Amino acid sequence: MLIEKSFLMPASYVYVVKNGDTLTDIAAETRGLDRESGAAYKEALRMAKENGIEDPNVIQPGQMLHIDRKLTIFENY
Repeated sequence: MLIEKSFLMPASYVYVVKNGDTLTDIAAETRGLDRESGAAYKEALRMAKENGIEDPNVIQPGQMLHIDRKLTIFENY
């Protein structure tokens, strides 16, 4: 039987915004999400909320974003 376990390792890391970045691009890149399906945009909204960003369309180069990191491990039992 395959059992899924999720761990936070570490809880988050810092992403430094680069010139030309958008939250949707960052969400797509860091989460491997598809931009066309809207999944990256939804994740971008969540990231904005977690980072206290009032307008998700306005981020600045050099701004530091805390991005949660979830590691999924599968084990056989």
